[in-house]
Amino acid sequence: MNNRIVNQYCRQVSHYLICYKSTKKLLLTGLKESIADSLTDDTQTLQDVKNNFGSAIHTAEELQETVPLAEKEFVLKKQKRNRILILCGIIGIAAALCFLSIYYFRNGPYISVEVIKEG
Repeated sequence: MNNRIVNQYCRQVSHYLICYKSTKKLLLTGLKESIADSLTDDTQTLQDVKNNFGSAIHTAEELQETVPLAEKEFVLKKQKRNRILILCGIIGIAAALCFLSIYYFRNGPYISVEVIKEG
């Protein structure tokens, strides 16, 4: 069996799991072991693994049922908080750049030009 294919399938499954990293690692280790036990050496492609175990989404849903609801809610709240913090940071940086550009051009880089008249 090709270990790269199993790792690729497990990586796809991990994208759909909502849990702590430690829990995800345990679930994926168990999944890798069950795939290794049930597949034969004929398995050459990712599609063969999907045919035997189902799509990555379906497998992730089955594994997600074993994760406590409180853990899932905590991870979702943390993800939401992180998104809000990133958005606030972007807005803050944009506001600071606007303020600096207004201040810079208001007091701005004026060039003094002397006019010399002949004559």
